[in-house]
Amino acid sequence: MVLYVHSGDILMKAAVVVPPLRDFYMTRHRFSILGAKTVTAILQKNNIEPVLFNFPVMRNKPAVIPLPLDLSYLERFIIPNETGKASFFTSYKHFGPSFENAARIVASSRPDILFLCCFAFCYAGDLLETAAALKNIIPRVPVTAGGNGVSVYPHYFLEHPCIDYVLTGEAEVSLAAFIHAIEHKTGMRHVPNLYRKEGNRIVAPPLQGKSSGDDLLCIFNKTHETENSLFFSTAVTRGCTKKCRFCVHYHETTLRTVPYKKILKESEKAFDTECREKEIALNFEDDNLLLRSSYFLRLLRGLASPRRKTSFYIESGIDYTLLTPFLVNTLVAHGLSRFNLSLASTDPECCEAEGRSLDLPRYETIIGVLNGLDIPSVTYFICGLENDTKESVAESLLYLARQPTVCGISLFYPVPGLPGFENMNRFMTRSPALTAGSSAYPWNGSLSTSTLITAFRLSRYINAAKALVRTDIERELLLRIAGKKRLHTIVNDKKKKRIVEVPEMDTELENIFFSRLATL
Repeated sequence: MVLYVHSGDILMKAAVVVPPLRDFYMTRHRFSILGAKTVTAILQKNNIEPVLFNFPVMRNKPAVIPLPLDLSYLERFIIPNETGKASFFTSYKHFGPSFENAARIVASSRPDILFLCCFAFCYAGDLLETAAALKNIIPRVPVTAGGNGVSVYPHYFLEHPCIDYVLTGEAEVSLAAFIHAIEHKTGMRHVPNLYRKEGNRIVAPPLQGKSSGDDLLCIFNKTHETENSLFFSTAVTRGCTKKCRFCVHYHETTLRTVPYKKILKESEKAFDTECREKEIALNFEDDNLLLRSSYFLRLLRGLASPRRKTSFYIESGIDYTLLTPFLVNTLVAHGLSRFNLSLASTDPECCEAEGRSLDLPRYETIIGVLNGLDIPSVTYFICGLENDTKESVAESLLYLARQPTVCGISLFYPVPGLPGFENMNRFMTRSPALTAGSSAYPWNGSLSTSTLITAFRLSRYINAAKALVRTDIERELLLRIAGKKRLHTIVNDKKKKRIVEVPEMDTELENIFFSRLATL
């Protein structure tokens, strides 16, 4: 694949927009906007002047907003003024300016074309509201949607009158050809992965494309900065050879890697624009790097520099079945400073049904090595899988309670098109916000919302009980929970903290858990 590169003057001006979003929480590494940065880089290569708007981080504090009607089922689980380590989410938030203000800011840049990015389908509503606000101000400017959240269900977006085009898959495959077609009015039939409209009809792309590793761009984006450290995120792979039924990579059959020399070149360019005296903390968004462990180790060696302290982490998670004690020691020696491990479930039937292998002796060996090295770890399991039961969830929680690791819980959410969710009508008749893990929606019907939230709170309790530093009220909270064998929490009541029992919990799950729990 060859990117079209024009010579001469700038021909068009483009706005690349990461819309404001609504959720209970946001973490910076989740919004490293590598996709939007990739779009920006390709536009620049093709003499298009891009202006990037990352709206979710434009306000220091999010605005607290009423819980949307589609999430009203969560109201009975939210405790006003709740605080502390055993808490659930307390308020729904809007990150960034209003959709109307965001549209005005974008319109002021006078773009010729708009690219709206959506990294997860749960934020589809936010993208569409932004598109509607933009069309209201600059109705003649074409709107193109893209990103992982769009690619899984392009028809959902094109059904909306404010979306003109959808580019699915990797921007490296289709974006340059798309720009070329618009500039030269050559028609869109030869643009790979492009969904478009002809009147009221949605036209699927006659050409489907996927990049090779050599074609992939490598982006290093600074997500935030402290007095002593600079935090970057990058991604150096695409696809995955595993076929976990719950993973967005399920339909991928290949794993492609960005060339080593390209990564080092881009890293130096990114790091050298910042203060060299600060430590670099680099997050890899890839969740499959250990499938190419030799490549990854070579990469860590190359990215380390004698000029600055560098540490690495993988927020998306590491498949523990790909680790050995020797590899753990080697990764730590190369700067991997913490391990986010992916367990899926401790139940063999659940793992088998989801296409995941289960090897608890190996996991315990790995977690033991990490503990011996004093390397922090978080171990995630998924709650709400198709074959989950209260028993299986309780066993996963109890198992992780006994391990020297932080207990991480991921409430199951579906991705349109994955096994069991091929019927897209399920997503047309429900709000996309329900596909956020924070929504605790019972998609599989195996567990209720009450059970999901109870499991979430139990995982928080486990971690609070493992904490080495505790305040007086935290000690009192733990004693109350252990004595009553019921979940409790802390609330701020007129500037005074008090402990209350958590209502609406699944008492059956509580009973199973606390009846089998040894002293933590």
